[in-house]
Amino acid sequence: MSILDRPRLGLAIFVSAILLLISAFVPAMNITHAAPGDITLVKSGSVAVDSLTTGNTTSWTFGGEATILPGAKYTYSEDAQGLHIGVQAGAPGRWTGYYAASQNTTASLFHAFITLPYTSMPTGEEYNTGIYVQTANKNIINYIGCLAVAYDGGPYYWTVNHSYGPADQATTIETLYQSNGTMPLAQDCTIITNGSNYLKVYLGGQVVVNRNNMSLSIPAPFNTYLEVQTTSTSAMRNGTYTDYYATLGENVAVSGAPPGGRVQIEDASGGVLVSSTANDTGVASLNVGQYHLPLNGYYIRLYDIDDTLLGSTPSAVTIWGGDVYTVSLD
Repeated sequence: MSILDRPRLGLAIFVSAILLLISAFVPAMNITHAAPGDITLVKSGSVAVDSLTTGNTTSWTFGGEATILPGAKYTYSEDAQGLHIGVQAGAPGRWTGYYAASQNTTASLFHAFITLPYTSMPTGEEYNTGIYVQTANKNIINYIGCLAVAYDGGPYYWTVNHSYGPADQATTIETLYQSNGTMPLAQDCTIITNGSNYLKVYLGGQVVVNRNNMSLSIPAPFNTYLEVQTTSTSAMRNGTYTDYYATLGENVAVSGAPPGGRVQIEDASGGVLVSSTANDTGVASLNVGQYHLPLNGYYIRLYDIDDTLLGSTPSAVTIWGGDVYTVSLD
């Protein structure tokens, strides 16, 4: 290398150094939004979770008319296939029931997977199995029931009832929904209610009741009942239940977002499950009640009106209805 080449080499090194310095500072200068990783859980919506397959039934209280009616029989057990409840009436035409009841709860969303073992019943006999949400007030028996029904002649059907009356019996039963076509013999049922005016019920992930103008008269706190009822004297009639959970609500709340910002629940590849726009106070409400909960492996992400990512949970999270998240933006 000649002496004449050295200034050019020095200049090249100097220019490269300047470019490196510029490239180091430019990204920082261009950041105008918070980096992902600033959406955090502040309150879980999960209230109760029981797969009903562990063999442990200590969180439930068992009882029913079958314990006191002459000649009635009942049984219950839990194994890897679920919680099994059986009952047999002591006299023809006499309704007899046996149930598992939860503790008092402040939850407003209740779910169980219900299996109907029968498509019809012998002549003169009826049967139903389901999940009930009932007031814990011992002076009244007001409840919502999501039931599968089999009777003599068939066909079986699914129904949602609003029932009320004094402590010893339901004197009025209002049918809010009844299936009129072929339905699965086993499916998810989700009941969402405030006990006052609002009721939403999903069967198999499809909404079958959605009203906010009701007079339910089901004061909180609530109990959940998993129950078999029958008039059958010919045999023990059984029901099976799995996958029970209760949450504080059907919505995930995200606060601290800029008004008009878009909040989404996304899978790992960016597929959108639920999307909502933040209101004037910066709160977005994401409805997850129709989905089987919890949602596992999802991200909660926030975008501005220009579709720029403002924030995200730092990793995939487990999401329950009633969860509350907050956004921390710089």
